[in-house]
Amino acid sequence: MPKGGMKNSKRKTVDSRCALCGMPASDRHHLLNGPRRALAEKYDLWVWLCRPCHMKVHSSRTLMDELRKKAQRKFQREHPQLSFQIIFKVNYLDEGEDGELKGYSIDELSDL
Repeated sequence: MPKGGMKNSKRKTVDSRCALCGMPASDRHHLLNGPRRALAEKYDLWVWLCRPCHMKVHSSRTLMDELRKKAQRKFQREHPQLSFQIIFKVNYLDEGEDGELKGYSIDELSDL
């Protein structure tokens, strides 16, 4: 990942770089949105992006899914005592990476 990936600094600095292409960054992109956005903020699950890459992420389900997987892996690495699936009520990793089914929320799994 180019310089400027998932940073802990919430303030943009002169050297903030896009996590995808390495160009100067202008936007903070939360890796989880909607009702999960506040939790993404709490656990620093966001990246700096340049405007063109930010637009690409929002128009590409595949790219968005890959960033969400990286966010979940980062969370699990930094908070091994916590459960991503319980806190965020979703799992983005492929089956086998953590034993859960990809793309189902905890609520949806309980309905199966």
